[in-house]
Amino acid sequence: MADKFEQLLTACLLTPVDTINYDVTDPSCAWGIPANFIGGSGVGKSGRINKVGIKAGLPVWTIYTATKSPEHFSGVFVPTPDGEVATVCGLPQVKAAMDHMGGLIFLDEISCAPGSVQAALLSFVNERQVGEYTLPARTRIVLAMNPSDIAANGQDLEVPMANRMAHFQYAPPTVEQWGDWILKRYREETMDVEVGEALVRQKWNYYYPQVASFANEFMMANNGQYEVKELGDDGEEKKVKRNKLYDQPPVDDPRASGAWPSHRTWFMAISGCTAIRCLDFDPKLEIDMIESLVGKGLATEWAALAAKMDLPSPEEAMGGKWKIPRRTDITRTVLNSASTFVIGRPERLEQCEWAVKCWKLLKKAAKAGNTDIVIKPLEQLVHKKLDIECEDEAVREAALDVCDMVNSSGHVDHVH
Repeated sequence: MADKFEQLLTACLLTPVDTINYDVTDPSCAWGIPANFIGGSGVGKSGRINKVGIKAGLPVWTIYTATKSPEHFSGVFVPTPDGEVATVCGLPQVKAAMDHMGGLIFLDEISCAPGSVQAALLSFVNERQVGEYTLPARTRIVLAMNPSDIAANGQDLEVPMANRMAHFQYAPPTVEQWGDWILKRYREETMDVEVGEALVRQKWNYYYPQVASFANEFMMANNGQYEVKELGDDGEEKKVKRNKLYDQPPVDDPRASGAWPSHRTWFMAISGCTAIRCLDFDPKLEIDMIESLVGKGLATEWAALAAKMDLPSPEEAMGGKWKIPRRTDITRTVLNSASTFVIGRPERLEQCEWAVKCWKLLKKAAKAGNTDIVIKPLEQLVHKKLDIECEDEAVREAALDVCDMVNSSGHVDHVH
């Protein structure tokens, strides 16, 4: 059984990351949440990252950022024979990754990199861009660092740099685990990337609607705010409300060099949780993934809301036996999850079969007095012509009653 470190690193390596409109089956889809592992000196971070990458079937190239200048990542201007200027990358690791059409680039000792190098790394880590080169889509980026207070010439990550990655505190092995390792009793069970990518592609459209719908409801709860405790000017602890979706901390805030919520990190968190489900990893890792990208306070709130809602899968909800609950937040989440699941089916015939069941679920919800929250999932189906304009007669019949109910409710002008 793989331990927590292996599963978290593997989940990051096997998470597709791109714009929200990407198709995970598209060869141009980029893979890998940039993951930063933070721990003391000599605890084995670098060695384990290298070993997991290699066992996963990825060639690994290490770049020691403390020894590099900004030009190594931003590129060097070189005149061309035709009188133009090209921006050339001189890093052999980058050239090797391009020759191999992917792999793992390991940025070690990142807390030893000066601010100018961190600035040059911004587009390298996020856009996979270096000079005029764009790294292949299947190139993963992993980082490691000592805490800045013990690193050689150490400094905290800059705010923009910190917001481009997940931050995991690396826990060194226990005495028992270390003993198993030196006695060769410990066996890593790292998933091969080819196998993992195939699983994620196969299951993505099943699990993504569930995670995305829950995230949508989570963001709406409590007017999009959550409470944190912080020290006031008088030294007394007080509760402060913060924005869940975007909360950039001041540069002197301890959170600035770690995980904090932004549109970018939330998208990576949702994608990471979806990958964990696709890979059938321990569900508790989802909370670690959330915490690593948007912070501990939001991860705690996420876990609490998930426990309260106890959501069914889209298939269960559309199976006919699920009862509409009194809580509108649960109903809204389930309906959005169901409609997103339907439009995510790869074949039109399958879309139509599930659309009939989805319309029946929407009808049940509307009859229970939830006509207002039926509108958004209804619009999703209409947009894909899984409504009264569908080529499938069963879909047209199932949609007709719900559209009539919504039209007569007064919540919208008209649903065709």
